[in-house]
Amino acid sequence: MNPIFDVIFPVFAIIGMGYGASKLNWVKESTVDGLSDFTYHFAVPVMLVQTISRSSLPDQVPWAFLFSYYGASFSVMTLGFLSCRTLLRRDFRDSAMHGFTSTFPNTVLLGIPVVLMAFGEEATVPLFLIISLHSTLLLPVITTLMEIAKGRNASLSKVTRNALRGIATNPIILSLVSGILMNLFNLQLPEPLDPVAELMGDAVTPCSLFALGATLTRFQIAGRWKDMGMVVLAKLLLQPMIVAFLALVVFQLEYGLWVHVAILIAAQPVGVTPYLFASRYQVNVALASNAMLITTLLAPITLSTLLWLFHR
Repeated sequence: MNPIFDVIFPVFAIIGMGYGASKLNWVKESTVDGLSDFTYHFAVPVMLVQTISRSSLPDQVPWAFLFSYYGASFSVMTLGFLSCRTLLRRDFRDSAMHGFTSTFPNTVLLGIPVVLMAFGEEATVPLFLIISLHSTLLLPVITTLMEIAKGRNASLSKVTRNALRGIATNPIILSLVSGILMNLFNLQLPEPLDPVAELMGDAVTPCSLFALGATLTRFQIAGRWKDMGMVVLAKLLLQPMIVAFLALVVFQLEYGLWVHVAILIAAQPVGVTPYLFASRYQVNVALASNAMLITTLLAPITLSTLLWLFHR
């Protein structure tokens, strides 16, 4: 397998098509938003239910695997916060958003296509174990920090309720749970729905990548270069390195598919979620948008290098 020509080139070629089509006004913004919604709310969940329901699930919860990934996530978030606070002299809110932006990857629109194209359906279980916990673990933390910074004394209970409500209505998490339950009770989709699910699954990669490319035209590079440089290094280099260290050295996991998936997800560029949070709280908006654009532009290099190392 040639990772550059078999995975990276087609992935970023479709992203480039979406970017070019949007830049030339060949597609409307409402069309791009609709395509993103279709991918996130319909195509990915249907694919998840079908794939997880017939996958081989681990007998026990892979705690070492999850601690390897999320130990790195919270380490990078903490380091991002502290470095922004002490080295760059930013305030609490700026530093919190800096740390969050440094660690939250683009898992749905880019991570899923890259991982599945690189490793196939065998990567589904470790991939979605990681994705399912992103919202559960990371979003309540950044929400709590933002609310504390705004000085709301009674925000913790409200944040908890909002976090639980968001988790309970998240289509990715709902589909993952549904797929696991179907797997445990040996249930399958009705036979007439199998071709429908297959078609929806086939739509995930092109739709998500095209939508991602078109979305990137909304962002421009400008702002604090020191801040952006620190985020880029943390997201594309530091986070996957810490995942590899925890998985292989601390927890001594077998160097194979699951470790590859964790490292590859950690190396994904910044996702749109930090930008949405930054816009909501009106803090570090430029950093979040710039980081998403720059890390996506650099991702072909870092992801190609990782896939080359994995397939040596």
